Amino acid sequence: MLRVFWGLALADGIVLVGAALLGAVARGERGVYQHVGLGVFAALLTCLVHAVVFTYFTATGKMMRQALALGKLDGAIDARIRRSKQRISRAVAVAVFTLIVTVAAGAAYLRVPGSGVPGYVHVTAALLALAANLWAFAVEAGLIAANAALMDAVFTEYQRRMGKS
Repeated sequence: MLRVFWGLALADGIVLVGAALLGAVARGERGVYQHVGLGVFAALLTCLVHAVVFTYFTATGKMMRQALALGKLDGAIDARIRRSKQRISRAVAVAVFTLIVTVAAGAAYLRVPGSGVPGYVHVTAALLALAANLWAFAVEAGLIAANAALMDAVFTEYQRRMGKS
C-alpha cells in the first residue's frame, strides 16, 4: 500500500503545485479559467487520495479487530489501531479543511463582487493548503508503514494461535 500511496501522493502533489503555479501566472479570462479548472481537479484528486487512505485504515482496522476477537489476541493492539485511525482522521480533516477554505476564498474572490475577500486571502489559503496536504501525506505515509507492520504481527500471531486449535 505504501508504494501505491506514494504514487498517488506524488501525482497529487504535482497537480496541486501545478494549480498554484498556474494561478500565479494566470492572465486574462482564459488563464483564470484554466487555473480554476486545474484547481478544482486538484482539490477533488486530493480528497480522493485522502479518502483512499482513510478507507484503507478503516478496512485494515476491521480485519485486525476480527483477528483479535477470533484469535483471542492481546486487546492492547486494539488501542494502537484506534490511535492510528484517530491520527489519520485528524490529518485528513486538516488537509481537506484547508482545501475547502482555499476553494471558497478563490470562488468568493472571483465571483462575488464586493465580497470583501481580497486575492491575498486565496493565495494565503492555497499556500497553507499545500503545506497542510504535504504534511498530511507525510503523516499518512508513516502511519501506513506502521499499520503494515502491525498487520503482519497481528496476522502472524493469529495464524500461530489458530494453527494450534
